[in-house]
Amino acid sequence: MLLIYMVLFAVICCIGMKFAPRGQYLTDYMSRERTTSIKGIFAVIIVFSHMKSYLDTSGMFDSIFAKILWLIGQFMVTMFFFYSGYGILEAVKKRSDYFKGFFKNRFLKTLLHF
Repeated sequence: MLLIYMVLFAVICCIGMKFAPRGQYLTDYMSRERTTSIKGIFAVIIVFSHMKSYLDTSGMFDSIFAKILWLIGQFMVTMFFFYSGYGILEAVKKRSDYFKGFFKNRFLKTLLHF
């Protein structure tokens, strides 16, 4: 059952793909829109990884899915943090006052929700 969800997720991810002409690169490959969608893909894969610990993965195809998630699990977390850090770096470069309200606006708000 989990494998069906993963295949469905892969198909959904491929729907909006955009390819560059042969021999050229997309100029917006690190734009906010692209990196946000990439972070979303990694976040969903992380959620799948956490889901497998709560669901029965004793089926033949589900065990394949669980093995794949085990192999790429830490890589997905690393890439998610890389793209998140890149977004913060770009925000700091564009706005010099980014850290002025950081403690109050980000840290305390997150701590309160947590």
